[in-house]
Amino acid sequence: MTQEELRNLYKERLMREKQTYISKIVGIDGSILSKFKLGKIDLYYMSIVAQYLVIVNYIKTIFNLFQIILIKLFP
Repeated sequence: MTQEELRNLYKERLMREKQTYISKIVGIDGSILSKFKLGKIDLYYMSIVAQYLVIVNYIKTIFNLFQIILIKLFP
């Protein structure tokens, strides 16, 4: 499914439901959905950004755990 097809389906759904309800159910901020509806962003791009942030957070957590282990081993 292309971004444009998804955007059209979303616009059709907005005729039946409020954006705030869809945002709550889907778990995506309403402002992001609004930008998607207007064609200002693609959700695919937002997915890549979200994955990047998860990976960065994971690396930071591992680094912090590594520091704790080093502090315990070499006080």
